[in-house]
Amino acid sequence: MPYFAPLLHCSTLLLVALLLPSAGASPRQVQAFNTYETSPYLNDDGQGLVPALVAHLNRVLQGQLHLQLRNLPRARLLQSQLKQPDGFAGIALLLHPTFIGDDKRNTYLWSQPLFDDYNVLVLPVDTVPTEMTQAWMKGKRLIAVRGQRLQLLDPLVAAGHLTRSDFNSEQQTIQMIAAGRGDFTQMNRLMFQHLVHELGLGDRLVAIPEPGVVHFQRHILVGKAAGDLLAPLNAAIDALHCLPEWRQTAAHYGFAAMPCRSR
Repeated sequence: MPYFAPLLHCSTLLLVALLLPSAGASPRQVQAFNTYETSPYLNDDGQGLVPALVAHLNRVLQGQLHLQLRNLPRARLLQSQLKQPDGFAGIALLLHPTFIGDDKRNTYLWSQPLFDDYNVLVLPVDTVPTEMTQAWMKGKRLIAVRGQRLQLLDPLVAAGHLTRSDFNSEQQTIQMIAAGRGDFTQMNRLMFQHLVHELGLGDRLVAIPEPGVVHFQRHILVGKAAGDLLAPLNAAIDALHCLPEWRQTAAHYGFAAMPCRSR
């Protein structure tokens, strides 16, 4: 890390402090929803990437804001907390606007990016086509997670080219594919890398980039009813990218941390 990185770290932490209430006030409690309940985001022991992210952010926010992690399946988040978007006063972690149909970013506020990612299609090793095309997908059974919007695949389901069966988690979907009860599933690459190792399925399943794969960035969704949270969260994310501890977390979970930059 360049020798001036500590100065950048201090300046971003100072900006966080300026954007937050005075130090004598009690921390403002903010509900932070996580819809990823599978490794590596949330492990069986309660640890994982999401709890680590929340802990890092709470340290940067210096007790002025306190993020309270709440784990909730995507379908339940949509049906309850996000059913009336204008009244949502919390945040949701590691999402992208297209995941919840906010492609134009009109419904919610979106933080600066946390890291880059992309999705893969998971299928048995003995069924991998020479070329993955939409034509190959016709007549296949897609195993998906309930509540997830799949930008490439949902139109094929609507057109009757694919059959979609929903389950509660990515762990269940990958187990269904391994058991031969579906043709393929979709998930993000980090989840596949961890799940296939934990479940001992590395010799049976393979992941290939989704056709026309486009990298996307993960953000924090902020409800407009709590719009004043956006500025301190953005400042905290800037500080986060300069923390050695966060960069170690990124390396541990297998993604590239974003550059540390000056404000």
